[in-house]
Amino acid sequence: MPLPPVRPNAVFLNIPYDRRFIRLYLAYIVGLTELGLERRPTLGIPGGERRLNRILALIQSCRYSIHDLSRIEVDRTHLRLLASTCLANWA
Repeated sequence: MPLPPVRPNAVFLNIPYDRRFIRLYLAYIVGLTELGLERRPTLGIPGGERRLNRILALIQSCRYSIHDLSRIEVDRTHLRLLASTCLANWA
């Protein structure tokens, strides 16, 4: 499958879309709009078996991407593994 053309002002948004995050979501939208950038959130992608393919195509079509990982939770058991993986990737 050929890669989609990259949109020069497109920004892929990978952020939480729940009620607790609405103020930050609006800040992203306003900020990106004021910068003249095109927002491309996953929110508008319908579900289904090929949703992951559509998300990948969306990411590939954007020049920039924002990934807000503030909702990621790691339990203590896996924290050590996560830290060692991050350190290994930074080395």
